[in-house]
Amino acid sequence: MNKTKSEGDVVYEDTFFRIEDGTYTVNHYRMFEIRYLGATDTKGSRLKIVDTRHNQAKTLSKDYSFNLSRDQVFKYLDSLGIKIEGFSTTKEKDFIFTRNFDILLR
Repeated sequence: MNKTKSEGDVVYEDTFFRIEDGTYTVNHYRMFEIRYLGATDTKGSRLKIVDTRHNQAKTLSKDYSFNLSRDQVFKYLDSLGIKIEGFSTTKEKDFIFTRNFDILLR
Protein backbone atom coordinates (compact mmCIF):
# COMPACT_ATOMS: atom_id res chain seq x y z
CA MET A 1 0.00 0.00 0.00
CA ASN A 2 1.35 3.41 -0.97
CA LYS A 3 0.77 5.81 1.95
CA THR A 4 1.39 9.55 1.77
CA LYS A 5 0.58 12.54 3.99
CA SER A 6 -1.52 15.45 2.77
CA GLU A 7 -2.09 18.43 5.05
CA GLY A 8 -2.14 16.22 8.13
CA ASP A 9 -4.66 13.74 6.66
CA VAL A 10 -3.64 10.34 5.35
CA VAL A 11 -4.19 9.60 1.67
CA TYR A 12 -4.17 5.90 0.76
CA GLU A 13 -3.51 5.19 -2.89
CA ASP A 14 -3.90 1.91 -4.78
CA THR A 15 -6.60 0.79 -2.35
CA PHE A 16 -10.38 0.90 -2.31
CA PHE A 17 -10.58 4.14 -0.35
CA ARG A 18 -8.85 7.40 0.37
CA ILE A 19 -9.12 9.57 3.47
CA GLU A 20 -8.44 13.19 2.67
CA ASP A 21 -9.58 16.22 4.64
CA GLY A 22 -11.90 13.97 6.67
CA THR A 23 -13.75 12.74 3.54
CA TYR A 24 -13.88 9.12 2.41
CA THR A 25 -13.67 8.47 -1.31
CA VAL A 26 -14.72 4.93 -2.14
CA ASN A 27 -14.61 3.28 -5.58
CA HIS A 28 -18.01 2.36 -7.00
CA TYR A 29 -18.40 -1.02 -8.71
CA ARG A 30 -21.05 -2.82 -10.72
CA MET A 31 -21.69 -6.34 -9.43
CA PHE A 32 -22.60 -9.56 -11.19
CA GLU A 33 -23.94 -12.45 -9.11
CA ILE A 34 -23.07 -15.92 -10.46
CA ARG A 35 -25.19 -18.93 -9.52
CA TYR A 36 -24.73 -22.54 -10.52
CA LEU A 37 -27.95 -24.19 -11.74
CA GLY A 38 -27.94 -27.98 -11.59
CA ALA A 39 -29.11 -30.19 -14.42
CA THR A 40 -32.82 -30.93 -14.85
CA ASP A 41 -34.63 -33.61 -16.84
CA THR A 42 -34.53 -31.39 -19.92
CA LYS A 43 -31.51 -29.09 -19.45
CA GLY A 44 -27.86 -29.58 -18.57
CA SER A 45 -26.01 -27.67 -15.84
CA ARG A 46 -26.01 -23.91 -16.32
CA LEU A 47 -24.56 -20.70 -14.92
CA LYS A 48 -26.86 -17.78 -14.24
CA ILE A 49 -25.30 -14.31 -14.35
CA VAL A 50 -27.37 -11.61 -12.66
CA ASP A 51 -26.47 -7.98 -13.34
CA THR A 52 -27.53 -6.38 -10.07
CA ARG A 53 -27.14 -2.86 -11.50
CA HIS A 54 -29.40 -3.25 -14.55
CA ASN A 55 -31.63 -6.02 -13.14
CA GLN A 56 -30.79 -8.31 -16.07
CA ALA A 57 -29.90 -11.98 -16.20
CA LYS A 58 -28.11 -14.23 -18.68
CA THR A 59 -27.94 -18.02 -18.45
CA LEU A 60 -25.02 -19.91 -19.99
CA SER A 61 -24.74 -23.64 -20.56
CA LYS A 62 -21.99 -24.97 -18.28
CA ASP A 63 -18.73 -25.48 -20.19
CA TYR A 64 -16.80 -28.24 -18.39
CA SER A 65 -13.52 -27.26 -20.05
CA PHE A 66 -13.26 -24.56 -17.33
CA ASN A 67 -12.09 -25.78 -13.92
CA LEU A 68 -13.92 -22.93 -12.16
CA SER A 69 -17.35 -21.72 -13.23
CA ARG A 70 -16.39 -18.09 -12.68
CA ASP A 71 -13.60 -18.48 -15.29
CA GLN A 72 -16.27 -19.24 -17.90
CA VAL A 73 -18.14 -16.11 -16.82
CA PHE A 74 -14.89 -14.07 -16.89
CA LYS A 75 -14.40 -15.14 -20.52
CA TYR A 76 -18.02 -14.31 -21.41
CA LEU A 77 -17.86 -10.83 -19.83
CA ASP A 78 -14.48 -10.20 -21.49
CA SER A 79 -16.02 -11.11 -24.88
CA LEU A 80 -18.56 -8.32 -24.28
CA GLY A 81 -15.78 -5.83 -23.49
CA ILE A 82 -16.41 -5.79 -19.72
CA LYS A 83 -13.14 -5.61 -17.77
CA ILE A 84 -13.15 -7.53 -14.48
CA GLU A 85 -11.85 -5.55 -11.48
CA GLY A 86 -12.28 -8.22 -8.80
CA PHE A 87 -14.38 -11.06 -7.41
CA SER A 88 -15.61 -12.60 -4.17
CA THR A 89 -17.04 -16.02 -3.35
CA THR A 90 -19.40 -17.65 -0.88
CA LYS A 91 -20.50 -21.27 -0.58
CA GLU A 92 -23.63 -20.52 -2.63
CA LYS A 93 -22.46 -18.09 -5.30
CA ASP A 94 -19.70 -15.92 -6.74
CA PHE A 95 -19.66 -12.16 -7.23
CA ILE A 96 -17.75 -10.37 -9.99
CA PHE A 97 -16.98 -6.64 -9.92
CA THR A 98 -16.33 -4.17 -12.73
CA ARG A 99 -16.18 -0.41 -13.19
CA ASN A 100 -18.03 -0.71 -16.52
CA PHE A 101 -21.60 0.50 -16.08
CA ASP A 102 -22.50 0.79 -19.78
CA ILE A 103 -22.24 -2.57 -21.54
CA LEU A 104 -25.34 -4.74 -21.04
CA LEU A 105 -25.49 -8.55 -20.97
CA ARG A 106 -26.54 -10.13 -24.28
